[in-house]
Amino acid sequence: MPASIMAAITFLCVTVLLMILYLRLEEAYLRIRINRRFNGKKQSPKHRRKSLEERLWYKLAYPLGRLTTPGDQETLSALRMRLNHGGYRASSAVALFFGLRAGLAGALGILTLGWVLWSKSSPLLAFIPAGIGYQAPAWALAWSIKKRKKSIFRELPDALDLLIICIDSGLGFDMAIARISSEFSSITPTLAKEFELYVIETRSGLPRGLALTNLAERNGSFPLNSVVTVLNQSARFGTDIADALRTSISSMRKQRKQLAEEKGGKVAAKLTFPLVGLIMPALMIIILGPAIINLIERFKHGF
Repeated sequence: MPASIMAAITFLCVTVLLMILYLRLEEAYLRIRINRRFNGKKQSPKHRRKSLEERLWYKLAYPLGRLTTPGDQETLSALRMRLNHGGYRASSAVALFFGLRAGLAGALGILTLGWVLWSKSSPLLAFIPAGIGYQAPAWALAWSIKKRKKSIFRELPDALDLLIICIDSGLGFDMAIARISSEFSSITPTLAKEFELYVIETRSGLPRGLALTNLAERNGSFPLNSVVTVLNQSARFGTDIADALRTSISSMRKQRKQLAEEKGGKVAAKLTFPLVGLIMPALMIIILGPAIINLIERFKHGF
């Protein structure tokens, strides 16, 4: 069979398969749209996402955490503050933290102990995985806090720009915060949720200054704390909020630029190890390879 006929048959087969796939996807999309038109955005119980209380790891970790939670209130208060900084605000977060610690430590320790007894090694080796499992939730929490603070630091100038635009257009401060939390969640997702909590607190009767202080304490971010301090001082002394926010935005953007320049300056030092470890051996092989082969040939056949 000529190659042109084979190419034509292959093209037709691929085109037909793609058309069938497209029609199936379009049918599924229309079915979803019709379902949403009649039933709203609520998902059916079959496709509903499981809540936290319905998940298996929660059912195992929460009772274990309630048994292993210490009674020291200072430790619990410090941990609850760190959980707030990481974005874990549920009432069961502390119990889940200690439950995951105990569960991971026990599971990894027992599994390693069984392997150690089977392989007739030292039983002391089981303490290493148990310690790793015990510290894993603390490491995950520290990583979550660091990631969230970076997200707030990245989103804060843009959120304050939007806040200034809303204030300059005639909205009040609280209304501008409510507008950002409802309409700009895709641009500033982390701060939009925090602003939503602020709106809930102010609408429930909490004073603005106390709600702003709670906003700063909930997140533990230094730039956000500075902005809250500026806003409280502006409200106390009666100065323009927009001007105070513009000063804070300029300072934060300058700090971001300095951090970017600092990271750029460290690139040369960080490239030293890949250069020496990866590029230099290949370069030396390319340069010295022919000379080494020539020497080997000379030693074989004599000079």
